Amino acid sequence: MTRPTNDELLFNEALCARTRILRDEKGYTAAQMAIALGVPAERYRKYEMRSPIPHYLIPRLATICDCTIEYILTGRTTKQIDASVKAPRMRA
Repeated sequence: MTRPTNDELLFNEALCARTRILRDEKGYTAAQMAIALGVPAERYRKYEMRSPIPHYLIPRLATICDCTIEYILTGRTTKQIDASVKAPRMRA
């Protein structure tokens, strides 16, 4: 089994921290978030402490916390493009 790289460890730490921050911002306890995600409470606690949340739960977490998947994964969001502003047409 290969050992995780330093970048991977840093990513995992940041993802676990964002998971906890999002739960706190939502005002949920760990047990309440576990129920919302449909996982056992002990497993959810691991997502905040040492094992990053699995990919299949990230969209559900984003919906619950009213944030983007991008934010969960990176801590950043991109600017939303105003749909009413039309992009210039390219000429062939």
